[in-house]
Amino acid sequence: MPHRELPRLLVIGFGGTWCMQQRDERSSTQVSRPLGSDFDFGAEFPQVPRFCEVEFEELAALDSSNLTPRHWTRLAAHVRERGPRFDGVVILQGTDTLAYTAAAMAFALRGLGRPVVLSGAQVAKGALGSDAGNNVVNACRVAALRDDRGGPALARVAVVFGTRIIEGARSRKVSENDFEAFASINAPLLGTIRREIELSPLATQKLKARLSMDEPIAFDEDVALLQLYPGMRPAILDEVASRASGLVLAAFGAGNVPSSTEGFDNPLSLEPAIRRAVERGVPVVVTTQCPHGLAEPGLYETGTRARAAGAIVANDMTTEAALVKLSWLLGRGTRALPALERAMRTPLAFEITPRAR
Repeated sequence: MPHRELPRLLVIGFGGTWCMQQRDERSSTQVSRPLGSDFDFGAEFPQVPRFCEVEFEELAALDSSNLTPRHWTRLAAHVRERGPRFDGVVILQGTDTLAYTAAAMAFALRGLGRPVVLSGAQVAKGALGSDAGNNVVNACRVAALRDDRGGPALARVAVVFGTRIIEGARSRKVSENDFEAFASINAPLLGTIRREIELSPLATQKLKARLSMDEPIAFDEDVALLQLYPGMRPAILDEVASRASGLVLAAFGAGNVPSSTEGFDNPLSLEPAIRRAVERGVPVVVTTQCPHGLAEPGLYETGTRARAAGAIVANDMTTEAALVKLSWLLGRGTRALPALERAMRTPLAFEITPRAR
């Protein structure tokens, strides 16, 4: 049989607890520190060199709670520049905002044609009971996985955590301490990891439209997210919208917002505030607070009123994906409301189930 070279992976450290997080002696809290130029990825994870070659880079050394859309732009540009030289890319970061980063990469790297796998750890490597070793090794295994023709078995953005392989734009952190910390929201898993990696038929689906790799990458940094609660005053929405370039509302149930309905004049109706924001050129996107399900217009009168005020209904997108997608579209200059609504309601990175449109 002809000799087959090992797949080459680019592994990027993007901050957080995935590896050698240290404990601050003064406060007894865990803090992220740079790994340093002498960090040997192969020595830290000795299983990985058995099945792939790795080039490791540290792009950030921040707690993931400190990552912003500016960091997504930097990371996506770096992967777009360096990724084509490798068979796959692995991004390791803290778990708190990993779902946002995964969604950002899903939109910004649609044309890469290679696996981009994100992972991290609930417990830092070296600590008792750490899950870092398994997660890092399995992320590399998935990124290195080849199909029968020698190409990538999973040419898309995915999150690998615990035993799950999750669509990048469908992931959500659902547990602060469980080792199965991430769930796939409104979509089946792309695969599972037991002794072997088992991919589902969904993993081979291709994007209908691929992004030009020459197109600039930018995420708008002024998109805001507001979770509705009973009794919220419209002035709060007005104030947030006045300082934002776009607004995502995590609404009740099927995308319902407080509004005046037949026979009930609601003084806390948010419909006028939504309309004022849209008229000022601030797009408003409505998602659901529910972990599963979708925001759909017309199911309830309160949801219909939000749509009538000009809100864009996000269907079964996660709140994380809706915020990131709006940030990405605005960053690319898509600001006219009709074009923006079409783009928000069109599946671009497997973030929407086509039947839910």
